[in-house]
Amino acid sequence: MLNTPTWRRFHTGFCEFIAVLVRCAQHNVVYDEYLMDGLIAFLTGLSDSQVRAFRHTSTLAAMKLMTALVHVALSVSLQKDNAQRQYETERAKDLGCWAPGKLEGLLEKQKEGMCEKSRLRIWILIAVPVVCFPRDLLPEIRAICIGEMGQWIQHYTTSFLTDGYLKYIGWTLHDKVGCQGRKCICFEKSNSLMMGFVLQQAEVRLRCLLALQGLYCSPEIASQMELFTSRFKERIVSMVLDKEPQVATEAVRLLTLILQNTDGALTGADCERVFPLVYASSRPVAAAAAFFIESEVSETFEPQEEGEESRQHLARLVLVQCFVLHPQFHDHAAYLVDSLWDCASTLLKDWPVLTGLLLEESSIEGLGDLRESSLILILVASMRQATEGHPPIGRFSGKKVFSARERKGQSEERLRLTQHFVPLLPQLLAKFSADAEKVGPLLEALRYFDLTHYSSGRLEKVGGPFHYSASLPLYLVSPPKQALPPASPNSLNPFPPPQGLPLDTAGVTLSVSSSFQYLDLLLSQLKEVVEKHTSSEVLELASQTLQLLCSTEFAFYNRVDFARSCIMDYLADKFQHEATELLQSSFSEKEEVYSMATTLRRIAFFHRGMVSLGNVQELALAPCALFIRSAHDLTPWRFFEPCISLLRHLLNTGEACEQVVIPAMTCAHFSLLWELSRCSAEAVPDQQQLLSLKDKVAAFCSLCQSCLVDMEPCVQEQAFVLLSDLLLIFGPQLADGGQQELVYQPESALQLQMAGFLMDHVFNHSQAQDDDSENGELQVEQLHQRRNLLSGFCKLVVYGVLELSAASDVFKYYSKFYDDYGDIIKETLNQTRQIDRIEWAHTLLLCLQQLLTQLFLEEGPRATDSATFLEIRDLARQFSLLFGLHQLQNRPALVALHKDGIKFAFEEPASPSAGLGLINLPFLELLSEFSPRLLPPDKALLLAYLKTTGQAHFSGSRDEPCWPSLLLYQHSLSPQREAASKRRHLNGSSKRSGSSLISSSRLQTPLLTSTTLRAKRQLMGPPLGEESSGSEVEFAQ
Repeated sequence: MLNTPTWRRFHTGFCEFIAVLVRCAQHNVVYDEYLMDGLIAFLTGLSDSQVRAFRHTSTLAAMKLMTALVHVALSVSLQKDNAQRQYETERAKDLGCWAPGKLEGLLEKQKEGMCEKSRLRIWILIAVPVVCFPRDLLPEIRAICIGEMGQWIQHYTTSFLTDGYLKYIGWTLHDKVGCQGRKCICFEKSNSLMMGFVLQQAEVRLRCLLALQGLYCSPEIASQMELFTSRFKERIVSMVLDKEPQVATEAVRLLTLILQNTDGALTGADCERVFPLVYASSRPVAAAAAFFIESEVSETFEPQEEGEESRQHLARLVLVQCFVLHPQFHDHAAYLVDSLWDCASTLLKDWPVLTGLLLEESSIEGLGDLRESSLILILVASMRQATEGHPPIGRFSGKKVFSARERKGQSEERLRLTQHFVPLLPQLLAKFSADAEKVGPLLEALRYFDLTHYSSGRLEKVGGPFHYSASLPLYLVSPPKQALPPASPNSLNPFPPPQGLPLDTAGVTLSVSSSFQYLDLLLSQLKEVVEKHTSSEVLELASQTLQLLCSTEFAFYNRVDFARSCIMDYLADKFQHEATELLQSSFSEKEEVYSMATTLRRIAFFHRGMVSLGNVQELALAPCALFIRSAHDLTPWRFFEPCISLLRHLLNTGEACEQVVIPAMTCAHFSLLWELSRCSAEAVPDQQQLLSLKDKVAAFCSLCQSCLVDMEPCVQEQAFVLLSDLLLIFGPQLADGGQQELVYQPESALQLQMAGFLMDHVFNHSQAQDDDSENGELQVEQLHQRRNLLSGFCKLVVYGVLELSAASDVFKYYSKFYDDYGDIIKETLNQTRQIDRIEWAHTLLLCLQQLLTQLFLEEGPRATDSATFLEIRDLARQFSLLFGLHQLQNRPALVALHKDGIKFAFEEPASPSAGLGLINLPFLELLSEFSPRLLPPDKALLLAYLKTTGQAHFSGSRDEPCWPSLLLYQHSLSPQREAASKRRHLNGSSKRSGSSLISSSRLQTPLLTSTTLRAKRQLMGPPLGEESSGSEVEFAQ
């Protein structure tokens, strides 16, 4: 029962010893009635013991002995059958051909086999009571019995394939009592650590499933288990949702065997309960469910002839598509492909079949719109799986490490994939360029190419029944547009037809064989995608695809850079024309606004590249070179000035709409970042250029500040994000790099406005969330956005852009919004404490002062008994815990906090009134929460300072309502309190020592081992006299 290596080896050796012993004695000693009867009686008696170790060991020995006897009985049965068969063969001969001696020997051998078989059968029947131990309390014993019983039935079906034995396996399938996982029990003996192992209860169900798999893997045995299948099929199907992934995996594998080796045992409803498991987070469960689906599909479509493999792949793929499009299942193709990869990788890597279906033009055989979308998703997910091999998010924890063989296979598959898709990707983009749902994944497919293949020379044409030649209609090479000038840096069509090709467009196709020509076709289609689409997903993928190709390490960099320049020339000209018309017109029409918004969106996404607005805050303090690797440098097109002019015009006229303002601010923001990157790259930057950049930053911050109020919420949030990012990048850290001129310090009005924005958009919502609401996903997304806003503001405080006192507007919500932002605020508290502990303590004090003042303004001076005051006091207690155990480091900060708090408590109101008095005196109750962190000398110093400060206010009169707070604070600083606590500690220890001396003269009472007596002693409790005396001392203190 132990799980140490030594005991595991002993367990294996013990089981092997019993099997070898019986096998060696199968012809003589095993038939000794006295020995076998005594051994079986001994093991049966021990297996009924109340001692767990005896019961476990004897049950294991009895089960292994019965298994060995079953093998001996099977061997004897085979010998008897052979003798019977030989005897009948001799008897079938003619009378003159008989051999009497041989017949007598065969008959004697047959009788001896029957006698041995009957004797073994009797001993097995004697040991039948052991079968009752599947009902044992211990799961280890139940698992042993079920496992061995499965071997009996599998090897000796003639005697054991009966309902009398199968029912135990079926009943044990319902074994649900158990712990959540494996546990280890440690026993310390003789300075050695022995590990005890408690088997998890799921092991019993697992053994049942493994035993049934051994039975259903044989069609002959499965055909004899129709009654068992009909009786326990519902339970087996329900076990695919077992809480243990291993049990669920084996249940799905068992259903797969039932599907393969039985006729109609599983209905359609049973199969539908297994299908969704391909999206399970556990990969073994998902892979088993995928193999179940593949088995069902394979039974439906089997190739009848040698040339029908491709047609079979096509039919199976259509069925997989139907499964993807099922309305009740998910549409995550990556998880489906990852599940099917182990059993259907050949189908998923059949690139000719996949592309042939997508390029099919026949309206009869062609796919529908939904099937085309699902097939493209499957295609891209298969490409990713073939070239990278990483499972989707949630399927694997940690980083998967590939062997050299696996990496070589991925490289070969990437090369084969590239050779096939380089000629066909422009055709796919041309066919689906108008559909955003289809063109996006196709652009993503370029990530899995071997891009060096575009500059490696010529490509061979593709052949085969489902392979399409690398040819395109002429209008795909040169799109039919208006007459344009020859190719130039400002040309709208920088990809002229290859020289020497026919220009007849009447059905003539161009045979494109050069790698650079395929690249030109791809860039041409990419330009059309940018012109047609305005969705964020497509534009971001197009920008990332162009960025992927714009790498200086490729030989075709000049071609791609030229294409990018042409695209940006087109967008810049269009933006300049539309902006001029919009600025000159007194009234903007919807069409003009929409056109301007789409153009700005395209430019903004090319600015951003792979940088998303949610991640800019994480990259803000990174080197500026990071932006060069993460986006397109559009500085030569000078988008900042027109964007600023457009924003000023929209804000002044009051016609600002989010479709235009947000992308315009984004373009201006990234223009400043790229200009900063260029200035940082220069060894000796131009001072005039630096001053111009700082003026631009000030102008942009002023515009963002104007957008924080009286605008749509999405515009305000975007302005706040961009403003916090820009202030952080142009913060004090630039002075360390020798760029002191670029440091921008925000004005106090801007700081207050940003803090007010947080109050309105982050800390102004209800914490009560309805879990059953239909807008659960929307609430999570909004919470993520609010956390993003808060983290941006906190970074400004941590990195010294904003004053530390500005964080008081955040710290005072630490308790109230702990569930939503507790981790962010706590990290900010820890980080700011390392900057300046005294200033940090003043900030905490300012938070408490603001909260108390707000409480008195809302509820009056008598609000000290309210629940809100208790919440403020709890916040003060949590603040005090942040000082930690380093009293010497925190000593100046704590003393300064208490002194300033005392001054605030005795501060006269701004407009003195006879009825108010010292309204801030309850603040001393909040200060008392920080008193335990003080050193005794500091307590005495603060107590004297308290008396000196309060002497002027309480010398002539006594304000009774204010005294409790003062007494409480004095008591927290009083040295008698600490002395009293020490006195109580000494009195308690002396009492315990005295009682020990008295009890030492008597015999020690032995420890109770009965749980019943121990429970009674616990109910009795401590003596009444000791409890009352302790309570009296505490009350007196």
